[in-house]
Amino acid sequence: MIGMGRVLREEREARGITVAEMHRRTHIREWIIEAIEAENYRAIPGGTTYLKGFVRRLYAELNLDCGALSRGADPLVKGDVPPVTKKRAMWQPSLTSLAGMALMLVAIIASAAYWFLWLPRPQILPPVVTPPEALEPPAVQPPPSAVPPVERPAFVLVSEARGTLVYAVDKWPMELVVSVREEQCWVMVNVDGQGERATTVRAGQTKTVTASTSLHMRLGRARVVDISVNGRLLPGQEGDVKDFTFKRAGP
Repeated sequence: MIGMGRVLREEREARGITVAEMHRRTHIREWIIEAIEAENYRAIPGGTTYLKGFVRRLYAELNLDCGALSRGADPLVKGDVPPVTKKRAMWQPSLTSLAGMALMLVAIIASAAYWFLWLPRPQILPPVVTPPEALEPPAVQPPPSAVPPVERPAFVLVSEARGTLVYAVDKWPMELVVSVREEQCWVMVNVDGQGERATTVRAGQTKTVTASTSLHMRLGRARVVDISVNGRLLPGQEGDVKDFTFKRAGP
């Protein structure tokens, strides 16, 4: 097929047909057309049969004579086909090699039998199980009280009539402490009905009185003092002259 690829290329180019156009007309891939035109027949898949088919289709598309194809295609294509290498002969084992393999197999089987049957095994003792320690039952906590105890107030304001504050005190004997913050204050007390006693308490000083059943007190300047009953402060007072009566809580 000497020169046939060149003839195809020159004829195609003379007619102004591109390789892509030839592919569209003949449905032969572009790289196959280019390989035939370059006379690179070894790149064509399928050998001589496919090559002749491709060339006939291209010749027919270009209206060329295919007679020279049948006369000159075979020798060149056959010369371009790579030689076929002969297969190597399979290995045939000899009698000596077979005997050696048999002896090796017997030795492996004997070793395995000795290991399984006669080789002493380490004695496996059952694990020692320590009895669990006796557990004491958890202490049962008493259920919490549904209603928390209500702390009784140290004193309660019962009434406020005619300028006198009347307090009901829960704990007796009671302790009354008068502390003067500034200036001075005149203080008069009547403890358990034993008569009135008056004194003047200056700023920074305190007066403490203890009563068993009742206590009446009058302050000349109530706005400058702090009053506590059994360690609890009374609400702050306004004004000057104030009367206080403390009695036992109850009906």
